[in-house]
Amino acid sequence: MNNTKKKIDQEYIELWELSDCESIYKGRYSRCYKKNNIVRKYYQYNNLSKFTKEFKTMKSAYQQGVFTPEPIALEYDQYNDKWYIESKFVVFDKLDSNLNLMMFNQMLELIKKMQKIKYRNESNWLNLLGEFDDALITYSEFHKEECRIYMNMLNSLNAECFIHGDFLPKNMGVTPKGLVVFDFQNSGYGPYNWDLWYFLSEFDPAAVEDNVFRMIDKIWFEFICIILKIRMGRAIKKNQPIKKYQLRLEKWRLLFEKK
Repeated sequence: MNNTKKKIDQEYIELWELSDCESIYKGRYSRCYKKNNIVRKYYQYNNLSKFTKEFKTMKSAYQQGVFTPEPIALEYDQYNDKWYIESKFVVFDKLDSNLNLMMFNQMLELIKKMQKIKYRNESNWLNLLGEFDDALITYSEFHKEECRIYMNMLNSLNAECFIHGDFLPKNMGVTPKGLVVFDFQNSGYGPYNWDLWYFLSEFDPAAVEDNVFRMIDKIWFEFICIILKIRMGRAIKKNQPIKKYQLRLEKWRLLFEKK
């Protein structure tokens, strides 16, 4: 390493420090740094078109009143040979593992705000359908369960509004101003209730309050179960544990049969 490179590296370390938020973005981003109230998230893979889409979506969401960290810049770091997004740092707490009515209503309000984001490209939903089909095939082969009916149900859904696409508690936070949402990498145009069903799929039914259950329509249970099978198929392809999905799926399935 020549002296110039050492100097750049030293300046970089002095200005930016690894942030606690790195654990939140682990896997999606290779590194997460923070300086004062600015966060710099480095992408693990160099896919400029995807990063540009996320940055523009973040900017659009922020400008249209969705509570998300204010995006500042999408830049290329020549020294580290990686793209990164800079945004304002937002202090937040993680969502509780129990879903009460107050949190559920806050989540619904956030979804309603996101649905108003102007975005008319339906190709995102078509791409997701292809990914879902692949995940359900993997699930089907692993569990010896026919899954064509699930893809038929997914194909029957219309892309009607903006969706986050990965609307899970890991991509959200609790603040005094309400819920803040992060990471728009899978966002685009999709079905009206998709983010809602996806969000509910992350919860063990035992952690959902009764007054929230009373608001859940029977058709929601069906799609929550389908989403859990998709997520299980993804985990199988990545050689990740699936037991938590299996247990959660069985509980949601029992509730669906009782509904």
